[in-house]
Amino acid sequence: DIVTMRVFDVMACGGFVLTERNDALLELFTPGVEMDCYTSLQELVEKAEHYSNNPDEAAAIAARGLKAVRANHTISGRVQHMLQRLS
Repeated sequence: DIVTMRVFDVMACGGFVLTERNDALLELFTPGVEMDCYTSLQELVEKAEHYSNNPDEAAAIAARGLKAVRANHTISGRVQHMLQRLS
């Protein structure tokens, strides 16, 4: 239950993220708004097909993801957050 750096990296580059659902991810991002997620192989296939057939929707989600990462998840902000949790 972690959010991998890959999620942040892809979003920071303006890419669309479709990743496995977990609680840590849901604390930071809203599925269908800034990224999307799946809970089964069948759901992954369905969503991959959906976004492949609806690239404008995927692009809009990616744009909101980029905005969220720039506003709330910079490297310096993440390091500060980790240091605060250590205190």
